[in-house]
Amino acid sequence: IGIMVGLKVSKSAVDRNKVRRWLRETIKQELPDIKNGFDIVILTNPKIKDKDLQEIKKALASSLKRAGLYR
Repeated sequence: IGIMVGLKVSKSAVDRNKVRRWLRETIKQELPDIKNGFDIVILTNPKIKDKDLQEIKKALASSLKRAGLYR
């Protein structure tokens, strides 16, 4: 699983790393339910910096379901 947080999210490395940490934490929690054998790349939207951790979890779960990556 790859996570890409670009400069459009924030010019501050601190903010980009915070988003990366939140996404990694969410992935760790969802990992047992994700199908094996797939490479996943997560690209972030600049609006993600205004979201809290719960909203990020819901959005990631929704995206994985739409992609058919849940067991």
